[in-house]
Amino acid sequence: MWFKNILLYRFSKPFDVSDDDLEQALSNTPFVPCGSQDLARIGWVQAMPNSELLSHAANGCILLCLRKQQKILPGAAVAEALEEKIAELEKEQARKIYRKERKQLKEEITLTLLPRALTRSSRCYAYIDRRNGWLLVDSGSHTRAEELLTQLRNDLGTLSVQPVQTNSQPVTIMTDWLQSGQLPANFTLGQQCELRDSQESSNIVRVRGQELCSDEVLQHLTVGKQVAKLELLWHEAIECILGDDLIIRRLRFTDALRERMDSQDDERAAFDQEFAVMTMELSKFLDGLLPALGGIIED
Repeated sequence: MWFKNILLYRFSKPFDVSDDDLEQALSNTPFVPCGSQDLARIGWVQAMPNSELLSHAANGCILLCLRKQQKILPGAAVAEALEEKIAELEKEQARKIYRKERKQLKEEITLTLLPRALTRSSRCYAYIDRRNGWLLVDSGSHTRAEELLTQLRNDLGTLSVQPVQTNSQPVTIMTDWLQSGQLPANFTLGQQCELRDSQESSNIVRVRGQELCSDEVLQHLTVGKQVAKLELLWHEAIECILGDDLIIRRLRFTDALRERMDSQDDERAAFDQEFAVMTMELSKFLDGLLPALGGIIED
């Protein structure tokens, strides 16, 4: 159980829903596979494998998992079937098929093809950190995260969260880190970054597998480029790429961290330990990162 991305949200007021009430709310929308006429279905599944509960609590945090299943119906296949049907009708009835009828025919063809379509499933994980008042979603996409938040809000009746914003612009802070080589305590530079022209956003330089403090890289900063993404290493435990949108991508927990964990033969015990370690390390990581970005903007 290791997140690969972080979209960070904060509660505007304490999350006071009990574990039992949360479990009951999630059970109102369990995942059900697509029926023959469904384009997509969404619902909650067990966050811990082989668990009787949908949520999983450890270390003061609650893990959730939203599953989405979609029918794979290529637009080209629908368009081809539609054109064949239109050509057939226009020939038989000696008349032109116009926009409104085309739309209706397309809907009918889609319904006809749906039962034969393949399905594709995805899972989106998130956890609520009661102590810090955070909600972390394992996604690099706001759209995907909002899908989970919307479902959680619908099931709970309310969900007072908003994306975390910092008092300092990440692009300014990251550019200063790279230019000065001075990073917050326990943080070091990785070997990847993305530089963008402050005046022309399409002017992008991507650096990989290279010493970021080299003259070749720093030269781009002297001509006006700024750091839009920066690989960071924290405390020999976490590696990630921080973006100017405050999304943390390519999150990786190092082998050194994992080697410090106890060996577990039981799958559920291993999962529980990984989740507890992950949430503890991410809490300390964010406690170091957010103040370095000027702290969170409070309402």
